[in-house]
Amino acid sequence: MKLLSTFSLAIISAIAFGQPVLKQNANDFIPKGFVLSSVSIGDLNKDGIDDKVLLVKGTDKGAFEKNEYGELVDLNRRGMIVLFKKGEQYEMVLKNLNCFSSGNEDGGVY
Repeated sequence: MKLLSTFSLAIISAIAFGQPVLKQNANDFIPKGFVLSSVSIGDLNKDGIDDKVLLVKGTDKGAFEKNEYGELVDLNRRGMIVLFKKGEQYEMVLKNLNCFSSGNEDGGVY
């Protein structure tokens, strides 16, 4: 009986957590502490429906520092959220919130 209940719990968990999250508004995928920088629209998965790529930027007040010239600069990282359109809703397929440096960091190439 204990094995059966453990197995049932595992199946229910897999079903509950395996479901993709769909939202009507693409901006609803932007997490707290980030703002939208830009949106790109195009058919990413070749299904004939326009998908969206959201570029977001962090808003942490602690990421503001003085640079070598004494100017206060924003060092918040930038990220990307990729959304596929499913009917009238969007499904998030990729989220990396710190894949790009801020515009004020020295060095590096994208």
